[in-house]
Formats: sequence, C-alpha cells, structure tokens
Amino acid sequence: MQIATYSLILILIRDIELSDEIRVKRLVFDNFNDCIQIATALDQVRDPIVRKKQCRTNITYEGGMQ
Repeated sequence: MQIATYSLILILIRDIELSDEIRVKRLVFDNFNDCIQIATALDQVRDPIVRKKQCRTNITYEGGMQ
C-alpha cells in the first residue's frame, strides 16, 4: 500500500531567548492543497535553505509481502 504525504520545511523566527542557531522544522500533510496553502500563508513556497519547491510528494510503502 502506498501512502503519499507532503512535506513543508519551515525556518522559525529567532526569539530573544533562543540561541543564534537556526531552527528548522518539518511539517507533514496528507493533502497537497493544505500544505501549499500553509506554505503560501507563511511566504515559504520554496524551502528557505536550499530554495527547492515545498510540498513535494513523499511516497511511503506499508505492508508486507502476501
């Protein structure tokens, strides 16, 4: 069985209490439209580090051989 998910890589805004290191988080969506809607709202339609398009399809295979 194939399961398709869509990943959104976020760079988080630095807070005064955080160290100088960059904080990156990965959000996973089951629906492409939800993923791209959040990416657009956050102005991160492209990966903030490597500039690849966000919300790319990730295929996971589940289940064993029958």
